[in-house]
Amino acid sequence: IAIQGIGSAAGRNHEAGKYPIEQLYTPLRSHGGLDQQNSLERTETISLDKLLPQSHHLLIEGQPGAGKTTFLKLVAAMLVRDLLKTPHPEGGHWRGKYLGMHKKESLRHPLFLRLSELAVLLAKDQTPIANDRRRLLDLLVTSDNASNDPAWRDHWQTLLNNGQSTLLLDGLDEVADEE
Repeated sequence: IAIQGIGSAAGRNHEAGKYPIEQLYTPLRSHGGLDQQNSLERTETISLDKLLPQSHHLLIEGQPGAGKTTFLKLVAAMLVRDLLKTPHPEGGHWRGKYLGMHKKESLRHPLFLRLSELAVLLAKDQTPIANDRRRLLDLLVTSDNASNDPAWRDHWQTLLNNGQSTLLLDGLDEVADEE
Protein backbone atom coordinates (compact mmCIF):
# COMPACT_ATOMS: atom_id res chain seq x y z
CA ILE A 1 0.00 0.00 0.00
CA ALA A 2 1.39 3.42 -0.92
CA ILE A 3 0.68 6.03 1.76
CA GLN A 4 1.37 9.64 0.80
CA GLY A 5 3.43 11.63 3.31
CA ILE A 6 4.04 8.85 5.83
CA GLY A 7 7.68 8.02 6.34
CA SER A 8 9.02 11.17 4.69
CA ALA A 9 12.01 12.87 6.31
CA ALA A 10 10.78 16.06 8.01
CA GLY A 11 8.14 16.53 5.34
CA ARG A 12 10.73 17.10 2.60
CA ASN A 13 10.08 13.87 0.74
CA HIS A 14 6.57 13.97 -0.71
CA GLU A 15 6.76 10.52 -2.28
CA ALA A 16 4.47 7.86 -0.94
CA GLY A 17 5.83 5.43 1.60
CA LYS A 18 5.25 1.81 0.60
CA TYR A 19 4.26 -0.75 3.18
CA PRO A 20 3.32 -4.44 3.00
CA ILE A 21 -0.46 -4.61 2.69
CA GLU A 22 -0.87 -6.93 5.68
CA GLN A 23 0.82 -4.41 8.00
CA LEU A 24 -1.71 -1.64 7.33
CA TYR A 25 -4.82 -3.59 6.36
CA THR A 26 -7.75 -3.18 8.75
CA PRO A 27 -9.91 -6.32 8.76
CA LEU A 28 -13.42 -5.81 7.43
CA ARG A 29 -16.49 -7.25 9.08
CA SER A 30 -19.79 -8.26 7.56
CA HIS A 31 -23.23 -8.95 8.94
CA GLY A 32 -23.96 -12.63 8.84
CA GLY A 33 -22.32 -15.84 7.90
CA LEU A 34 -23.32 -19.13 6.38
CA ASP A 35 -25.14 -21.67 8.51
CA GLN A 36 -25.12 -25.44 7.98
CA GLN A 37 -27.55 -25.16 5.03
CA ASN A 38 -25.44 -22.37 3.44
CA SER A 39 -28.13 -19.78 4.02
CA LEU A 40 -27.17 -16.34 5.24
CA GLU A 41 -27.70 -15.55 8.89
CA ARG A 42 -27.62 -11.86 9.75
CA THR A 43 -27.50 -12.31 13.52
CA GLU A 44 -23.75 -11.90 13.93
CA THR A 45 -20.89 -9.91 12.52
CA ILE A 46 -18.11 -11.93 10.97
CA SER A 47 -14.69 -10.99 9.66
CA LEU A 48 -14.35 -11.31 5.87
CA ASP A 49 -11.32 -13.54 6.34
CA LYS A 50 -13.68 -16.01 8.08
CA LEU A 51 -16.42 -15.65 5.46
CA LEU A 52 -14.09 -16.04 2.46
CA PRO A 53 -13.21 -19.74 2.96
CA GLN A 54 -16.90 -20.62 3.39
CA SER A 55 -17.90 -19.28 -0.03
CA HIS A 56 -17.10 -20.18 -3.61
CA HIS A 57 -18.84 -16.99 -4.74
CA LEU A 58 -18.77 -13.88 -2.61
CA LEU A 59 -20.19 -10.44 -3.36
CA ILE A 60 -18.90 -7.68 -1.11
CA GLU A 61 -21.05 -4.57 -0.96
CA GLY A 62 -20.11 -1.40 0.84
CA GLN A 63 -19.78 2.34 0.68
CA PRO A 64 -16.98 3.93 -1.39
CA GLY A 65 -13.79 3.89 0.65
CA ALA A 66 -14.98 1.05 2.89
CA GLY A 67 -12.05 -1.17 1.90
CA LYS A 68 -13.52 -3.54 -0.69
CA THR A 69 -10.69 -3.03 -3.21
CA THR A 70 -8.04 -3.22 -0.52
CA PHE A 71 -9.51 -6.53 0.66
CA LEU A 72 -9.33 -7.94 -2.88
CA LYS A 73 -5.71 -6.79 -3.14
CA LEU A 74 -4.94 -8.44 0.20
CA VAL A 75 -6.45 -11.70 -1.07
CA ALA A 76 -4.35 -11.48 -4.24
CA ALA A 77 -1.16 -10.67 -2.34
CA MET A 78 -1.54 -13.53 0.15
CA LEU A 79 -2.34 -16.09 -2.56
CA VAL A 80 0.62 -14.95 -4.67
CA ARG A 81 2.99 -15.20 -1.71
CA ASP A 82 1.91 -18.79 -1.16
CA LEU A 83 2.17 -19.57 -4.87
CA LEU A 84 5.71 -18.18 -4.88
CA LYS A 85 6.44 -20.16 -1.70
CA THR A 86 7.44 -16.99 0.14
CA PRO A 87 8.02 -18.08 3.74
CA HIS A 88 5.86 -16.45 6.40
CA PRO A 89 8.01 -14.99 9.20
CA GLU A 90 5.98 -16.84 11.85
CA GLY A 91 5.86 -20.10 9.90
CA GLY A 92 2.77 -21.50 8.26
CA HIS A 93 1.31 -19.97 5.15
CA TRP A 94 0.05 -16.51 4.20
CA ARG A 95 -3.49 -17.47 3.21
CA GLY A 96 -4.00 -19.20 6.55
CA LYS A 97 -2.77 -16.27 8.60
CA TYR A 98 -4.65 -13.50 6.75
CA LEU A 99 -7.51 -15.19 4.87
CA GLY A 100 -8.54 -18.03 7.17
CA MET A 101 -7.85 -20.60 4.44
CA HIS A 102 -6.50 -24.05 5.25
CA LYS A 103 -3.33 -25.27 3.57
CA LYS A 104 -5.20 -28.36 2.34
CA GLU A 105 -7.48 -26.14 0.22
CA SER A 106 -6.32 -25.97 -3.38
CA LEU A 107 -4.17 -22.94 -4.04
CA ARG A 108 -5.54 -20.92 -6.94
CA HIS A 109 -3.92 -18.17 -8.98
CA PRO A 110 -5.52 -14.81 -8.20
CA LEU A 111 -6.76 -12.73 -11.11
CA PHE A 112 -7.61 -9.15 -10.12
CA LEU A 113 -9.57 -7.27 -12.79
CA ARG A 114 -11.42 -3.95 -12.71
CA LEU A 115 -14.89 -4.30 -14.21
CA SER A 116 -14.86 -0.66 -15.34
CA GLU A 117 -11.97 -1.57 -17.68
CA LEU A 118 -13.96 -4.54 -18.96
CA ALA A 119 -16.91 -2.23 -19.68
CA VAL A 120 -14.63 0.03 -21.76
CA LEU A 121 -13.34 -2.99 -23.68
CA LEU A 122 -16.86 -4.24 -24.36
CA ALA A 123 -17.97 -0.79 -25.55
CA LYS A 124 -15.07 -0.65 -28.04
CA ASP A 125 -15.75 -4.03 -29.62
CA GLN A 126 -19.35 -5.19 -29.59
CA THR A 127 -18.75 -8.16 -31.86
CA PRO A 128 -20.57 -11.06 -30.25
CA ILE A 129 -18.49 -14.12 -29.54
CA ALA A 130 -19.71 -17.58 -28.62
CA ASN A 131 -18.16 -17.60 -25.15
CA ASP A 132 -18.37 -14.23 -23.41
CA ARG A 133 -16.09 -15.48 -20.62
CA ARG A 134 -13.26 -15.02 -23.11
CA ARG A 135 -13.73 -11.27 -22.68
CA LEU A 136 -11.94 -11.59 -19.33
CA LEU A 137 -8.96 -12.94 -21.25
CA ASP A 138 -9.24 -10.08 -23.74
CA LEU A 139 -9.07 -7.64 -20.84
CA LEU A 140 -6.21 -9.53 -19.26
CA VAL A 141 -4.02 -9.38 -22.36
CA THR A 142 -4.67 -5.65 -22.85
CA SER A 143 -3.76 -4.72 -19.27
CA ASP A 144 -0.60 -2.77 -18.47
CA ASN A 145 1.11 -5.83 -17.00
CA ALA A 146 0.23 -8.14 -19.89
CA SER A 147 2.80 -10.17 -21.75
CA ASN A 148 2.89 -10.05 -25.55
CA ASP A 149 3.60 -13.78 -25.63
CA PRO A 150 0.51 -15.75 -26.78
CA ALA A 151 1.51 -18.46 -24.28
CA TRP A 152 0.61 -16.02 -21.51
CA ARG A 153 -3.03 -15.88 -22.63
CA ASP A 154 -3.05 -19.65 -23.10
CA HIS A 155 -1.70 -20.10 -19.58
CA TRP A 156 -4.49 -17.99 -18.05
CA GLN A 157 -7.12 -19.67 -20.22
CA THR A 158 -5.97 -23.06 -18.93
CA LEU A 159 -6.07 -21.85 -15.33
CA LEU A 160 -9.59 -20.44 -15.78
CA ASN A 161 -10.89 -23.51 -17.64
CA ASN A 162 -9.51 -25.86 -14.98
CA GLY A 163 -10.87 -23.88 -12.04
CA GLN A 164 -7.36 -23.03 -10.86
CA SER A 165 -7.93 -19.29 -10.62
CA THR A 166 -9.65 -17.05 -8.12
CA LEU A 167 -11.40 -14.21 -9.92
CA LEU A 168 -11.25 -10.96 -7.99
CA LEU A 169 -13.56 -8.63 -9.90
CA ASP A 170 -13.50 -5.08 -8.59
CA GLY A 171 -15.68 -2.05 -9.19
CA LEU A 172 -19.07 -3.51 -10.05
CA ASP A 173 -20.56 -0.30 -8.66
CA GLU A 174 -18.44 1.76 -11.09
CA VAL A 175 -19.97 0.18 -14.19
CA ALA A 176 -22.76 2.54 -15.19
CA ASP A 177 -24.29 0.50 -18.01
CA GLU A 178 -26.46 -2.34 -16.73
CA GLU A 179 -25.52 -4.45 -19.75
